[in-house]
Amino acid sequence: MLTALLALCTSLSLHGSMNPMTTMTPPVIAALPRAAVTQPASKVITLDGRAVTLQVEIWRDLMPPIGTGGGKMQAAVNFSTTDSRGLPGITNVKVRFEKVGGQVWTPQLLPVATFAYDPKSSMYGAAGGPKWSINSRVTAKVEFKVSGRTRRVDIPVRVAGVY
Repeated sequence: MLTALLALCTSLSLHGSMNPMTTMTPPVIAALPRAAVTQPASKVITLDGRAVTLQVEIWRDLMPPIGTGGGKMQAAVNFSTTDSRGLPGITNVKVRFEKVGGQVWTPQLLPVATFAYDPKSSMYGAAGGPKWSINSRVTAKVEFKVSGRTRRVDIPVRVAGVY
């Protein structure tokens, strides 16, 4: 599901206006359809008594670039639950990707705009990272707040290649 919903375009377009479905003040990233097969890594965690799946994907855009800057990393972080109460209030989502060998990418995550509000899912995306090799081993260090408490979750993931 994450792959289908997070099919971000080659150069993610940033919008300065707010998403009308939320009260977020930062710009949002538009999710566009894309034929992509990535391998999301996931971990089930408990937040405020609810089972929440945290999924992370990181991929290298291999589409031939127009101009400069093509082929850089993109990433997605998704929180989802099947709990009827929906997700707890998750804020201040950050991620730091640490590649085996010491390289680090700390992108600014932006909310991914969807066409309908879903209280059981929350997605974030980032683009413009380094040009890491496909299948590189990376640890996604996700940090966020829930109920005023900072949580940290490490998820091992491999870099995918997407056209």
